[in-house]
Amino acid sequence: MSGKIVIPPPLPPGGTIGVAAPSGLVDPERLEAGIRYLESRGYRVKTAPNVKDHHRWSAGSREARLEGFLDLHFDPTVDAVLLARGGAGALELLDLIPWSRVIRKPKIWMGFSDFSVLAGAALRAGMVTFHGPMVASDFWHRRHPASLRDWEPALRGEGYPRRWKLDPRQIWRQGSGRGKLLAGCLTPLTSLLGTPYDPPTGRSILFWEETNEAPFRLARLLTTWRLAGKLKSLAGMAIGNLSRCEGAGGRTPRELREAILEAIGPGDFPVVGELPFGHEGANRTMAIGRMVRIDTERGEVVFEQPGVKPWRSSK
Repeated sequence: MSGKIVIPPPLPPGGTIGVAAPSGLVDPERLEAGIRYLESRGYRVKTAPNVKDHHRWSAGSREARLEGFLDLHFDPTVDAVLLARGGAGALELLDLIPWSRVIRKPKIWMGFSDFSVLAGAALRAGMVTFHGPMVASDFWHRRHPASLRDWEPALRGEGYPRRWKLDPRQIWRQGSGRGKLLAGCLTPLTSLLGTPYDPPTGRSILFWEETNEAPFRLARLLTTWRLAGKLKSLAGMAIGNLSRCEGAGGRTPRELREAILEAIGPGDFPVVGELPFGHEGANRTMAIGRMVRIDTERGEVVFEQPGVKPWRSSK
């Protein structure tokens, strides 16, 4: 990826949201509940044909998932593509996506979990995407007001700079750093290392979260990043929700924190934890590829730039 990155047009009020399923099986009832929520917000919704398909552990064959995802991206009536859910399967699509065509027609993509491989590959190709809520998860249960309050302003480019305040328990290592935001679930992101879709980390701030992984597995993944040289030039690290990540060597939050800091090793970049994004709790929206700053002295994380074009230049 060169230093240049393309930015999609904003989501207009009353626009059309495409719901894609490039990964795991989608629960029909949860999907319908998420769609009803989007419609209640005034949006039209168009779903990929494969959203209710079942092929092994995925929402249809590789070809069906690819076609459904790309058709929504290239559909001129669709303003944004949101994932139905995560799971597994998106990695299989990366070498079939025509990345040069995609970035010539940038469009909002948003999701998390298995979406992380698509977001990381898009960043490598040079396109901004969004780590944020998904239709058959956050928009289904709607348990966390911050998740619902955050995504529309982010996809419209409103309210920047955006600030998350830190309290002392969230500061794991002091310092300040500024760089491009790279965000995702740690396991899917790690699957990209050493591939042509390996996201750039130089002077970036790595936001990661995880679920259902014991501390020794987290340590193994982070050690892989360190041994691959991916942490050497980081500007910062921000850790989100680590849901159900207990086990040997991490029975308490303190032990889990110590295991993570030991795995990443020494460095001059700040490390903050317990941030409001991930599989459980609030899942706030972030623009991947845009500038973010961590300042532990001020006690804040600042998202400096919107992830979409200004309204006046969106056409």
